[in-house]
Amino acid sequence: MLKPASLLPLALSSVLLFSACNPDEAEQNAPQELGAISWPSVQSALSCLAESGPIISAHRGRDLKSKRFADNSLEGLRALRKSGFIMAEIDVAQLKDGTLILYHDGIWDEHSTGRGAVAASSWAQAEKILLKTKRGDITASHLPKFTEVLDWAGGQFYFEIDFKSSADEVAVITAINVAGMTKNVVLISYNQKQAARLRRAGRKITGGDMMVAVSTRSVRDFKALKAGPSLAWTGTKGLNETLISQLNAQSIPAAYGMMSPKYATPANYSALSVIVTDYAREAKQKAGLRQSGVSRLRACK
Repeated sequence: MLKPASLLPLALSSVLLFSACNPDEAEQNAPQELGAISWPSVQSALSCLAESGPIISAHRGRDLKSKRFADNSLEGLRALRKSGFIMAEIDVAQLKDGTLILYHDGIWDEHSTGRGAVAASSWAQAEKILLKTKRGDITASHLPKFTEVLDWAGGQFYFEIDFKSSADEVAVITAINVAGMTKNVVLISYNQKQAARLRRAGRKITGGDMMVAVSTRSVRDFKALKAGPSLAWTGTKGLNETLISQLNAQSIPAAYGMMSPKYATPANYSALSVIVTDYAREAKQKAGLRQSGVSRLRACK
């Protein structure tokens, strides 16, 4: 858990005191790093932040409104953390030589300067590739290795890990374990079978439980969720507030995909634990969050 606020540097304490008087202005000027303070596990963070609202998780590791950043780029992740966000969904793929990288598509052509199949490329080829923005503009961003991203996070960022078809699940979990990030990630599953497989692999590799996201459409999925630390993924097509209430009653954190807040239906988002979105800043506003994830996490005891 985080250390008491009394142990924080004096400058940080001053920011927090000022924030109580004028949270919007203070938030803009507040330092968005937690320094040497150890972050709690993602499971503890979800529990601690539940009362103050959901964690905003940036889909594909960027805020789409920041048009200069490519999907799954280290530069996009850096910008998120600098802006006070604490979680991102990222896509992990694997090259033919076993190198794990961040990339969403199975081919290079649309979102990078590369050509052909991702899984048929070596790192010697891939390291020369530049990423493109959603609009197709070539950036200066190179493909990040998964290990590079984990090292950058250094235990001070949370990830939802989406396994692409080319990625070996055991290799991905092993890399997370080596980097000391097992408590900072959520492993995404697309069905109950994959959820069970990821949970078994996590226990075998790490010796403990890792949090797994499980697709949840009804209370019938509760049994599978209770097999270990879980995040219930409730989809993107209309917030099911009844299901969210049932999950909360079982102490199961719930996630929802508000991919475009522009089309979000009027609903109470405060009961959610995670909102996954392409537009992080707008989703933060839609959820009624006045402070950044970093500021909220500072207050965790």
